[in-house]
Amino acid sequence: MIINVITNFKGGLYSSVKVYKESNNLSMDIDKLKQYAIRDNVELRFLKYTDVDLSDNYKDQFFVYTSSEDNGLIYKGLMEDVLYALKMKGALLIPEWRYMRAHHNKAFMEMLRDIELNGVDTGIHSRFFGCNEEFYSVVNRISFPCVYKSSEGAGSRGVALLMNKSEALSFLEKENCNHKATMKERVALKMGKIKVSPYSNYRKKFVIQNFIPGLSGDYKVLVFGDKYYALSRQNRENDFRASGGGRLNFDPDLPDGIFDFAKTVFDALEVPILSLDIAYDGRRFYLIEFQCLNFGTATLEYSTHFYRLEEGSWVRHDETSILEKEFITSLKMFIKTRYNSLK
Repeated sequence: MIINVITNFKGGLYSSVKVYKESNNLSMDIDKLKQYAIRDNVELRFLKYTDVDLSDNYKDQFFVYTSSEDNGLIYKGLMEDVLYALKMKGALLIPEWRYMRAHHNKAFMEMLRDIELNGVDTGIHSRFFGCNEEFYSVVNRISFPCVYKSSEGAGSRGVALLMNKSEALSFLEKENCNHKATMKERVALKMGKIKVSPYSNYRKKFVIQNFIPGLSGDYKVLVFGDKYYALSRQNRENDFRASGGGRLNFDPDLPDGIFDFAKTVFDALEVPILSLDIAYDGRRFYLIEFQCLNFGTATLEYSTHFYRLEEGSWVRHDETSILEKEFITSLKMFIKTRYNSLK
């Protein structure tokens, strides 16, 4: 089995918490990846985005890739272009291009929720907007309190709880302003030479979601093939947010059914690995967010165990996991299951 691996311009792929802490290198260990790939009879061919030659024939070739978290996601834009071009050439992207589009793009992530997870009761209802004026036009139909999420960002950045209409309008006025009228424009407006700005001054993608009250934290669940890893995250002090707070428990008491819920989501998506933010209020589960690539791997790397569904029951296995090994194993499992004729 041959898999093309597209790294970033630094030669990195995904991330490893342990490698990051040891060497400040935001990448999985490429040498380890190669070693485990050889053990699994997988040949990895590494290239960078700018190495892709679209005059070549890529039909039915497997491509695993990385994303970017650069400021403004400017380099990520090039990555999306290259991957979509490969898709047009018949390449088999793992995961599919739509999941790359959803990375650090909560607006599109919520669109995927509506489409990909249409048959799953995730408990979260979202609306997406491209500018403040679109929100203003429906604000009287918004249920408060609600959660605001900037489309770009991770670790609770750009997330706020809006208690009422007045607070929402004030917050958006400050948060989403990307252009203030110049003196020349203000004078022209006052003199009647121009009537309105041709564009909104408050253009920024964002999402509004229903607020789940009474939560003290949530759970991070990672799925690598048939292995499930989980940790709990307590909310920050005097805050409703858990992500990025660092208050982690790698061996928590887990509510019954959490892995069944996670598996339902995983089965609905066509991906080899998955990161889920799941909340539980004592009665039901809520899928807060999901990511299919370039997510944090601490839940796997610092866990001393994992869970696997065996004969209808979730069985705990007390052993540590190696990120690079599980990554290769999950890829191979996914390809054999989905592309049996091409393996």
